[in-house]
Amino acid sequence: MKKTAHTTSWASASQWYDSIVGQKGHFYHTEVIIPNTLRLLDLHANDRLLDIGCGQGVFSRHLPKQVAYIGMDIASPLLHKAKQYGPSHTFIQADVTKPWPAIDLCTHAVCILALQNMENPENVFSELAKVLAPGGRAVIVLNHPCFRIPRQSQWGYDEASKRQMRQIFSYLSSQKIPITTNPGKSSQTTWSFHYPLSYYTHLFHKSGFVIELIEEWCSPKESVGPTARAENRARKEFPLFMAISLFLPPLKKMIE
Repeated sequence: MKKTAHTTSWASASQWYDSIVGQKGHFYHTEVIIPNTLRLLDLHANDRLLDIGCGQGVFSRHLPKQVAYIGMDIASPLLHKAKQYGPSHTFIQADVTKPWPAIDLCTHAVCILALQNMENPENVFSELAKVLAPGGRAVIVLNHPCFRIPRQSQWGYDEASKRQMRQIFSYLSSQKIPITTNPGKSSQTTWSFHYPLSYYTHLFHKSGFVIELIEEWCSPKESVGPTARAENRARKEFPLFMAISLFLPPLKKMIE
């Protein structure tokens, strides 16, 4: 299978990525993303979870022991690290934008900050619909597609009104955006792919998923200094992450 450079760009950045995520996750993993994702999943003993674009498997290390886990990712160095951290878990190297290998039915699935790194994610949900059990739930976590667009959004400060603002230069246009990791050192380039929210909702609908709910998660950090009041207020108004909980109706499976 021929692979373009961007499909494996995270392989070259794997060492840097693992250095900032580590075994437990970075600040936003531990304080925002993982606890909220677990709440939305509502996992129970003997559930079976598929982690799409699992990276070095950070989410697997926060699961209840009674939950079976399968992680899939294309970057072999990240999977190698994931297996070192969690040798009892199952990890599969696969390009999730292509047809998937055989996977036993799962009750739940997650895709945490990975969908935005996929240039053609259309296949992800059609394949997921085949391996998610009737009535299964999937939680998708994105950098907020409205407010956090690399190179197309930034913070601004209005001196006259003393207000922190969020400036958006582009939103509806799909974009392929280079991201420099570890700038100023042994930097590598990875790719981020921006799509508007409507693009994702069409993908979900086309594959037979129902949107259960959408949540927007803000940063819990607090600023200090002369502009702290404006910055802290803006953090509560402009969320960093969007979580989408999807449900696969049993009727979908019956029809197939």
